[in-house]
Amino acid sequence: WGYSYTNGDVVIHDGAREHKLFDRTGITELNICFDSYMLPVVTYVYNGEAFYRYFDITTQHYVTRNLTEQSNKPVRTPRVCYDDRRRQFRSSASVILSYFVENQLMIRTSDDRFRSPQIIKEYLDNNTHLNQVCMGTNNRLHFITYRNKE
Repeated sequence: WGYSYTNGDVVIHDGAREHKLFDRTGITELNICFDSYMLPVVTYVYNGEAFYRYFDITTQHYVTRNLTEQSNKPVRTPRVCYDDRRRQFRSSASVILSYFVENQLMIRTSDDRFRSPQIIKEYLDNNTHLNQVCMGTNNRLHFITYRNKE
């Protein structure tokens, strides 16, 4: 599966078919993963604010939340990742929403519908950004970061 953003449309595709998730003109960052039910979880930056969109099983609808408002501070480089796809762990696997607030690398998980922020690591300054979050060959999550050069 892949995803694209063209003319304001956020689209997922499997190589043969495309499925439009939603449209929003002006998105500057986009990241998508799938949860354990193969439902897409999306994070994006729009007008300088970070958002995430997921299927809420309690309401049976897609929900979009403003991560910047929830954090009460600017959010940088939001990313999503399914934490463990191994068959024996699928019943307890979660989607991990990762992002930076100031100098802190933060996560929220789908376990509690992304309500509780947790600090993963603190950096010396605000120049570190999140490039990617992925499961490594050692079966651990890897937070791949980069620094802005000043």
